[in-house]
Amino acid sequence: MEFKGFLKLYVGGELIAAPIVIMHKESENEDEVVIRTEYQEKTYSGIGKNLDWTDAFANLQKALPDDVKIHCCMTCRYGTLCPYGCIPNYILCSENAAIKSKSDVIDWLDKVDENSIKRSSFGYCEKYCSANENDYTYNDYLDYLNH
Repeated sequence: MEFKGFLKLYVGGELIAAPIVIMHKESENEDEVVIRTEYQEKTYSGIGKNLDWTDAFANLQKALPDDVKIHCCMTCRYGTLCPYGCIPNYILCSENAAIKSKSDVIDWLDKVDENSIKRSSFGYCEKYCSANENDYTYNDYLDYLNH
């Protein structure tokens, strides 16, 4: 399975669009996700094993220069993963929800139209807010990034 599009990178106070290719390979023994993007005529890659791509995005962020930050739904504090299983390129926007635990995510999903909050993992909107350790997000991107 392959996904193509553009990824927003925050560099020097500006957002730039960089091409992105995500290759998701499933095998009997092991799954692999490879994310590639280009910045300043150089290709950067992130490799992971999670079907929801969190570890591959964190690995890509680590590979990029220190002054380049990925800005997408996967790295947003409102980027909420599905609590029922890993689904490639599937993330939910919890910008209008009060989520402090996994049970809050489940309660929230029982009350909303899932199609209205479904996003692409590498999508971006003007409400983007970087994920941080102080705000609960049902998304383990920061765990992979910091370890």
